[in-house]
Amino acid sequence: MTESEDVCPRSPDIQISGELYVSTFLTDEEVSACIFIPDNKRNHVLIRVAAGDYAETVQRDGCYAADCSILASVAHEITHYYQWVVDHDCVFDEAQARAKAKRTVLKYQGTVKDKGAM
Repeated sequence: MTESEDVCPRSPDIQISGELYVSTFLTDEEVSACIFIPDNKRNHVLIRVAAGDYAETVQRDGCYAADCSILASVAHEITHYYQWVVDHDCVFDEAQARAKAKRTVLKYQGTVKDKGAM
């Protein structure tokens, strides 16, 4: 077992920003969400999500849609986190991240519907 295999990675911290965009860590590209993956699993993982359009989305589509949008972004980035946990040198699988984010939102929708909150 190598040193990296026996290290339990830290849970990621998640920052929700009031800005319209967050910048990626390496290319400074403006995106709705991003993840910082450190060089090794002992260091800090950070997920940032932009929620600056929340009020506009609420007005246009309602609170539920605005909440689902943020949830989808968080779930997408957490999928990348787990991809990294499984394979430290992985190339992120965007299709898997989109699919898991969609499933997470659908589960949330079912939970909210069951509780009569829709």
